Amino acid sequence: MLGEPPFPSAADAAYLLFYPLMMAGLLSFPHAPQSRIERTKFVMDAGTVLLGGWMVVWYFVLGPTAVAKDAPLLLTILSAAYPLGDLVLIFGIAAVLLRLPGEDKRVPFALLAGGVVAFLVADLAFGHLSLQDAYSSGDWPDGFWMVAALLFGAGAQVQYSRASREGPPEHPPIQEIQGVSPFPYAAVGLGYILLVVAGRGEPVYPLGGLIFGAIAVTAIVIARQLTLMNENIRLLGDLRALARTDPLTGVHTRRHFFELAGREFSRTERYYRPLSAIMIDVDLFKRVNDRFGHAAGDEVLRVVAARMLEDLRDIDLIGRYGGDEFIALLPESTAEAAVATAERLLARVAASSAGTAGQPVSVTISAGVAGGEDCPDLATLVRRADEALYRAKAAGRNCVRRFSPER
Repeated sequence: MLGEPPFPSAADAAYLLFYPLMMAGLLSFPHAPQSRIERTKFVMDAGTVLLGGWMVVWYFVLGPTAVAKDAPLLLTILSAAYPLGDLVLIFGIAAVLLRLPGEDKRVPFALLAGGVVAFLVADLAFGHLSLQDAYSSGDWPDGFWMVAALLFGAGAQVQYSRASREGPPEHPPIQEIQGVSPFPYAAVGLGYILLVVAGRGEPVYPLGGLIFGAIAVTAIVIARQLTLMNENIRLLGDLRALARTDPLTGVHTRRHFFELAGREFSRTERYYRPLSAIMIDVDLFKRVNDRFGHAAGDEVLRVVAARMLEDLRDIDLIGRYGGDEFIALLPESTAEAAVATAERLLARVAASSAGTAGQPVSVTISAGVAGGEDCPDLATLVRRADEALYRAKAAGRNCVRRFSPER
């Protein structure tokens, strides 16, 4: 509009502001808390990706800019500033990818990441063509900038639409075991590809043979490392499954139940949603063990747990509280609804039988129900459900009692 060349000009100051603002946006993506070891691994992986990006930027733009002669100072500074801004974006994308955005953020992030990639391609092509004095307005890099802007807007719109339409998540996510990220290894491979391209004219002796030898050694070491890491991830997954699931009944262990229940209680408290707890005890369980043996007692516990898993909803949390006691947390359920659920469960269990070696064992349970509407914390909710359970047992067992403060 001013009739001046667009590059270099005062407009570049505004263009360069894009990079720190986009970086801040990328780093604002929510992610699960990380331990010190996880943070260390993240820094090393992100650094590897950043170095791979540096090699690309150096080969195509920064290196030629550094050796260019008789270039104006402002042109040299801007020619270096844009590739350095691209490195900032590479680090930002790597930071989000390595920390894995939540499932509800992955589609908008994929659109955003696609836009950043298109932007990087346009920037690198522009810088490379400008150094050769081969760029003019309307060339193909401009199309990539337009595609990038379109993808940025699409990602923002998708995220806005989802946030406006969807309510709070049913269960807050917990951090899962992460597999091996391919991005650091892709960066290593990209660096070696550029090394081969740059050294293709070198004689076989000594540099050519050393380049290919280094590539082969690195590939073998990486393959060995990936094999060991995948095996360790598998073993860690087995250990985590043992820590989270009670091996006898198949419900959550007490520790894992309270980990999930604490998150659920915080969610319901934040969004003012109903929540109830049911404490369950197998009636006269010691008599079953004494009369029929521990194998029959184990079968009784499996039957009760199976009926709970069948009768309760997918969003309900079920855990083995200890011995012959079970606990269930019911999101989006009032105390009245939880009492109805517990009574239905009592009838289902009473209609079942357990036992071993042809010895049927009748099973009944008692249940205590508490609502979370005026509970300050999860421990209070569990304690009230436990008090209601003792009232059910004192009332003759095989019944449901609801907690009430006046009793």
